[in-house]
Amino acid sequence: MRRLTDVTISSDDRPSPPRTAPARSGRPRREATVDSPRTRAEAAPRPRRRRATSTARRRLRAAVLIGLSVAVFVAAPLWAMRSGALAKARATAAADLIEFSQRAGLRVDQIVVDGRKRLAAQDLETALGIAIGDPTLGVDLAAAQTRIAALPGVKSVTVERWLPGEVHVLVVEREPIAIWQNDGRYQLVDADGMGAGDNIDLYPGLPLVVGEGAPGHAAALLAMIAAEKDLAPRVKASQWVSGQRWNIVMSGPMGDIEVRLPEDDPVSAWHELAKIEAEHKLLERKITMVDMRLPDRLVVRLPDGLDQTEKTIPNPTAHRKAPGRDA
Repeated sequence: MRRLTDVTISSDDRPSPPRTAPARSGRPRREATVDSPRTRAEAAPRPRRRRATSTARRRLRAAVLIGLSVAVFVAAPLWAMRSGALAKARATAAADLIEFSQRAGLRVDQIVVDGRKRLAAQDLETALGIAIGDPTLGVDLAAAQTRIAALPGVKSVTVERWLPGEVHVLVVEREPIAIWQNDGRYQLVDADGMGAGDNIDLYPGLPLVVGEGAPGHAAALLAMIAAEKDLAPRVKASQWVSGQRWNIVMSGPMGDIEVRLPEDDPVSAWHELAKIEAEHKLLERKITMVDMRLPDRLVVRLPDGLDQTEKTIPNPTAHRKAPGRDA
């Protein structure tokens, strides 16, 4: 017997797997494939990658939809405002509501005005702009108040809507304290220096103030004049001079007497004039002017126009301060 030599089989020379016998049926038989652990590990994530891709697409689609919704939500009101559609819709809705309320019985059937004294009824009615039968909800209260407040002599006004059909107007008129003459025009003024109407015929006894800026100082002037009961009835008019001081026109035996008060402390000068009048009857003499602007003497003017110092009158103003800037 012959001895066989050793045979070494390498991996390349490994015999191929046995052939599988053909299937009995006519269809070709699929060969069974056995995956190695490595192949199974590599093939396993593929379904998960598909699921992750589908989830990302759904999230992207949702984000796009949300973004579009937000854009529409923000842009729609802006478009409506710029195009006027929103304002038109509101105006239409308001008009429909007012018309419906009027048909339901909310109509103005009474207008009540309180506080009117000197204000002309026709002027007030025109400024109010409301008529019986108008829809109660359609009354523009703010506009009516603005128009009435612009009338001469009105200090404040309130217009209220009292459902179902009453409009209530409360007017506070300015109380005139003087008649103001300026540039040939006459007007009533109140304590705040504001116009109180122009119907001066209703107040013939009010004092007269003259000059630009006089109404703002009228209240202090009248308080000063009223403090001297003997001088007050003789005052005919007061002129505000150069925005600084007063000239008081008073009645005298020869006609009007002009009393020139100082800019500095006119109240003290007025009291001193009352004292001089009580002791020396200065205003009963034949003079046309008394100048009290100098601190140490009085200057009087005689009817012939000559200025002189009254020597017989004591120095009643020596204790007063030196006058300030004067006209």
